[in-house]
Amino acid sequence: MDRLVQAGRIRLLHPLGYLDFMSRVVGPRLIITDGGGIQEETTYQRLSCLTVRPSTERPIPVELGTNRLVKVVQIENAVERILTGD
Repeated sequence: MDRLVQAGRIRLLHPLGYLDFMSRVVGPRLIITDGGGIQEETTYQRLSCLTVRPSTERPIPVELGTNRLVKVVQIENAVERILTGD
């Protein structure tokens, strides 16, 4: 967790209400979450999303390619791929 905080360009947030969340999704290159609804909202906002879960009840963002399910150990590689345009 400390490495994330020290990275500088990463913002860690506790769960937010809908309006608070939507006001914060302007500008990021990607969102990393363990939540369900965010997967759909990031698709609507055309943001890349990494969801740290083994499965999802929201398969459409995964099928569209806007969301990817990852394990904790895969986050760094997945972020790098998104930031380099893959």
